[in-house]
Amino acid sequence: MNDLSRTLVTNKNHQHFSRKITSFLDLEKLKNKSEPIGLMYSGGLDSTYALYKLSTMGFTNIHAISINIGQNENFEETKKVAEQLGAHFHHLDKQHDFANFKILPAIQMGAKYLGNYPISSSLSRPLIADTAVQLSNDIGITTLIHTANLSQNSLPRLNNRIDTSIFPGNFGSPYIHSAISREQKCHELKHRNLHFISQRKLSGDSNLWCNEYESGPLDDPENFIIPDDIFTWTQATNTSTQTLSITIEKGVPVGIDNDQLPILAIINSLNKTVGSFGHGRYAGLEHLANEQIKVLEVREAPAAMILFDAYAQLESATLDIKSLELKQYLSTQWVIESVNGHWGSIRHKACQAAVHDMSTRVSGTVTYIINPSRIFPISIRSKNPLYIRDRDTWEIKKAKEGSYYG
Repeated sequence: MNDLSRTLVTNKNHQHFSRKITSFLDLEKLKNKSEPIGLMYSGGLDSTYALYKLSTMGFTNIHAISINIGQNENFEETKKVAEQLGAHFHHLDKQHDFANFKILPAIQMGAKYLGNYPISSSLSRPLIADTAVQLSNDIGITTLIHTANLSQNSLPRLNNRIDTSIFPGNFGSPYIHSAISREQKCHELKHRNLHFISQRKLSGDSNLWCNEYESGPLDDPENFIIPDDIFTWTQATNTSTQTLSITIEKGVPVGIDNDQLPILAIINSLNKTVGSFGHGRYAGLEHLANEQIKVLEVREAPAAMILFDAYAQLESATLDIKSLELKQYLSTQWVIESVNGHWGSIRHKACQAAVHDMSTRVSGTVTYIINPSRIFPISIRSKNPLYIRDRDTWEIKKAKEGSYYG
């Protein structure tokens, strides 16, 4: 028996011990190097280095698990690197599930971190973990690792999700207790002819909802500059002025400019259209799990920016004030649970169920005028409005009724 920490995991009729991986030493102590070992593989520096380390440790049955949620990634290049390092490459497209089961609830919640910027990895990590666990169980993987580190909140989000799933093997991140500098990782990877990695200055996380950037030139919140060309969607190339309409039916975005579209297509379209005017950039600090300190992140999420606003406009038009007050509280609690890696907790599910019930009343169309200097609504049209369209007529009517003060 080695000294890997053991955690009891219970799931209704299922009970087992799962051993946490917290360092590369933990991986070296695994005796059977021929058993299948899985790595959640993004193709970035940390995951490529972890793949390299597994190959040097003598693991002979490595599975690189790449999950497509709309990130900025060349999957053919990712596959090439994984195979170069001796791994079996698995590519699973989960964009539809991400849009419908993670992003849609976030739109209905207006899910922003402390009201500042759209949450993103809090939405993607549970789906990534669930997908990796399902594949691992299907093909008999006995150890499943990821590469989140102590300065990333993805660490508890991934660990908590795997911990509550039915996965009977070892899991965790070797970077918890094996802190290795970017320079050292790049230096070692150069010996495997992976020079492209060494030229990456920023750490990033991308998906169809949001692009996040951190580390490197963003390490110091008091003095940071990020090159404009790093942004994918929000470079202001469109100098025109145009109108844009978003239609929502029972809490679900269903169309743009009278064209009915699935939510995945709506998000992709709005990222391009709204982003082309330069809108949708955010900068803000996020706390580290179990710590009081915070780190800086820069994001771009143009579709999130306008969808949050359109939903809020129609929500305000259709729900009474008491319901809106309750919604604000429930949304805050839902975001806190998501950010802290407790997706699917009793509290998280209760908040989502209540807000989903409110969302069925939210229907209508919001039309915006949009140019490089502004996005502003010029029409809020609801199917079940609580607003008045003619104040004078309303006041005259109420005066005649004599009922305003009861």
